[in-house]
Amino acid sequence: MKALSDLENNDISIEKEISLTDYSTMRLRSQGTIVKIKSKEALIQVIQKLAKHQIKYLVIGNGSNLLLKEVEPSPLLKLEFPFERKILETVSLSYNLPAAIHLSLLVKAAMSLGLKGWEALAGIPASLGGAVAMNAGTALGEICQIVEMVKIINSKGEEKVLNVSPVDFKYRGNNFLQEGDVIYEVTLKHLGIEASLKDTILHYLQKRTAEQPLDKKTCGSVFKNIKSEGVTCAAGHYIDIMGMKGFSKNGISVSSKHANFFENEEGGTYSDMVSMMEYVRGELYLQFGKRFDPEVKS
Repeated sequence: MKALSDLENNDISIEKEISLTDYSTMRLRSQGTIVKIKSKEALIQVIQKLAKHQIKYLVIGNGSNLLLKEVEPSPLLKLEFPFERKILETVSLSYNLPAAIHLSLLVKAAMSLGLKGWEALAGIPASLGGAVAMNAGTALGEICQIVEMVKIINSKGEEKVLNVSPVDFKYRGNNFLQEGDVIYEVTLKHLGIEASLKDTILHYLQKRTAEQPLDKKTCGSVFKNIKSEGVTCAAGHYIDIMGMKGFSKNGISVSSKHANFFENEEGGTYSDMVSMMEYVRGELYLQFGKRFDPEVKS
């Protein structure tokens, strides 16, 4: 990545043509360039330089909900901003948090402090920025209920501060980010203090562990559920009805635990995963006349 070679410093490190397999939760075989960034100023520098050379980029957090190509043409930007964890040890009205923080840390704080609303993050294998971008959620709620402010650097390297509310989000998505926007900080609120929240979260995590293949190499939910007039058509339920649990193709299999999770069993690739998704999606349409959109980014 010659365009960025002169930018390397204490806040910017560049690793070229390396294996990216371990940078995604599905562990698909992949190779490319990753740029690790430790400050807002460094992020602005990198984006402005990439914009100057008209180079597209991807932002990677925990690497869930993301499929990396065999040879990834775009550099991956990975934020590693410093963070003082002590702020999560006391109750505050709101918390300013780096986008790269893992949701598991926030769930621990929710259990310790009883931060109502944060239980919606339990069990989601994502970073905060990625969770906001896709309005991540579970049976316990969605993150849009607790997001107050989002700070971004846009594709021109300009800083933007967005005050947001639930109306600025949609099912597994948002209405405020543009192509190339990078979330670097998020302000979360809570909905009060609930003493029994720890028990609620632990119960949900036990249920999730029993029902989902959390110990396997997956990208999380593959397809979005269809929601219409208050009725939810769960993709996993329909795949299960077709008897496809355990179905395998080119090292990618439909989980026998939850049919909307596909597992990478034998060093699968992006092409293998996309082929499996297209096949299952086609079968869903043939059997039920329903088009389930991908939840995972490809």
